[in-house]
Amino acid sequence: MILNLFIKNAEQANKFQTDTKADTIHPNLWTTESGIMKFINITDLQTKSFRIRKELADQQDMVITDNGQPIAILSSVTEDNLEQVLSSFRQARAMQAVNTIQYESMRKGTDNISMDEIEDEIKDARSKQKT
Repeated sequence: MILNLFIKNAEQANKFQTDTKADTIHPNLWTTESGIMKFINITDLQTKSFRIRKELADQQDMVITDNGQPIAILSSVTEDNLEQVLSSFRQARAMQAVNTIQYESMRKGTDNISMDEIEDEIKDARSKQKT
């Protein structure tokens, strides 16, 4: 999954950074479509994990990067909300998969095929598996 990241308002990000003392770990705050997100490189995660853990409660989510590329999202959870958070992540991934399939279908022009054509494709694929 590719994250679409961009700075919408640098002044707002700098103010947030100053107000929250977020630059104590990594000065990389970005404004994304879902709000301000803190970026932490993998080395900082390894060397400053105690401070990151303390800040995670306030930040809720942080993006972990390696060589400037996003590789993971670190999210604050508790014993009480762990299952709900995991369920939300799984639901978001499933929705992303469906969106990707729909986009590819539209791109290939297969979004308008009939049920008969779909059944013929399934029969053809199954017959190829048997041989």
